[in-house]
Amino acid sequence: MTNTTKVSIVLILSLALVAGVMAAEEVPQMPDEYKGKVTIDGKLAPAGTTITALIDGEVRGTLTVDKEGTFGGNKNIDQNLAVTGYADDKGKTVSFTVNGKPAGHATTFRPGEVHAIALTAKGDESSPGGPSSPGGRGGGRSAAETLAPDLRAGAVTVNTTLTVTADDRTACLTVLEGTRVSSDTPDPLDAITITPLTAGDLPEIPADATFTFAGLAVECGPEGTAFDPPASLTFTVPAETWADLDPDRLVVKWYDPAAGRWVDLETTVDPETMTITAEVSHFSTFALFTEAPTAGNADLPGARVTDQTGKDASGGEGTDWTIPVIGIVLVLVVAAGAGLYLKKKKE
Repeated sequence: MTNTTKVSIVLILSLALVAGVMAAEEVPQMPDEYKGKVTIDGKLAPAGTTITALIDGEVRGTLTVDKEGTFGGNKNIDQNLAVTGYADDKGKTVSFTVNGKPAGHATTFRPGEVHAIALTAKGDESSPGGPSSPGGRGGGRSAAETLAPDLRAGAVTVNTTLTVTADDRTACLTVLEGTRVSSDTPDPLDAITITPLTAGDLPEIPADATFTFAGLAVECGPEGTAFDPPASLTFTVPAETWADLDPDRLVVKWYDPAAGRWVDLETTVDPETMTITAEVSHFSTFALFTEAPTAGNADLPGARVTDQTGKDASGGEGTDWTIPVIGIVLVLVVAAGAGLYLKKKKE
């Protein structure tokens, strides 16, 4: 076989491999479908409104509203907003616009599923991402979602799934359809907000705490709002930050101002999408933390941490060397005595 033939075969195999990889990435997935409500400046969007879905800034689906304020549905005749994608799009952010304006909502591409969402947009040239948070900490804006304008110190059951996304896209709050939402304040519960916080905005973390701030925090409001069943708060960690974190030690905590301490929440970590989700039953300040490893080498396989009594500091029994040492000494004494006896007998 000539060198030319060898090179040609290698080139063909290389091109086939590249084509295979490209083909795997470019395999079309089942659409990710959306239905729900859409408002512009707080009012039901009129028929003819255009909703667009994008991934990486590329248009992946469009739909024209044919019924005021709603799109899609459960009937076969209802047209959902279908978002197309490929294998490598799984887990990527899907953003939306309404008549070309940012809709203040984002989710992740999950092919083959149908989701209920609520889209809100501005009808003017206001800055995107939701209204400014008056006096909000962290210097950022908070996203807002109409909830129950007539709710005052009572409760209401939401009739559609609501998702509110923070302005920096690092956190979102999801309230499922059928959730009982209550308020203990006399103010109308006309919106729920989620405002990003910085480390300097957080309540004090004790100097002797066994956890450290992992860089993401939000304040959800209005204060006094509660959910039954709990709402879901999801943090999305940037890829460059994820590389420095240990997924097994991540936990979301809420700050209890009455007790002056941080309290753990049931936390679910998804390394594939770099998201951390916690169930929240009421609004507060929430933050992502990394739990410190066990003191010493207790976290290493087979290692023990013992105190000065020889007992395992974690509650188990440490190794007691007293008996083995005495035994060794006795053997040496007996051996020495036997040696002297044999020496005298020979003499």
